[in-house]
Amino acid sequence: MDSPTTILAWTGPRTIEEHVRPTIGDALISATVWVCVSDDPDGARIRLGELLAGYGTLPSYRAMATRERVADMMDLLVIDNPDQVRAELARYAAASADEIAIILQGTRAEREAGRAMIEEGLA
Repeated sequence: MDSPTTILAWTGPRTIEEHVRPTIGDALISATVWVCVSDDPDGARIRLGELLAGYGTLPSYRAMATRERVADMMDLLVIDNPDQVRAELARYAAASADEIAIILQGTRAEREAGRAMIEEGLA
């Protein structure tokens, strides 16, 4: 029999390590991470914050931001240059996420930069 799986959204590495893993034990953790590879992280954060604002109205997602100890749910997005994005994704792996599902966001150029980063490798 396969191990049970939990699929997480809007859940950061701190919450995975401190809450999810201790709660579910050896079950597989698949973390969905919203990623934007950008030369302008501040601008991208503003644009994506406006686009994704509705998620902040959902109590279950707000609870994850509280557990993660971030001021704003948009702080759960991974937005930066390729090296910084890789480092943040490594935090998910270190927190015991078995799988990381990357949802590329941003402009066409930012999504293409994200695909290039993935093709180059995340390690």
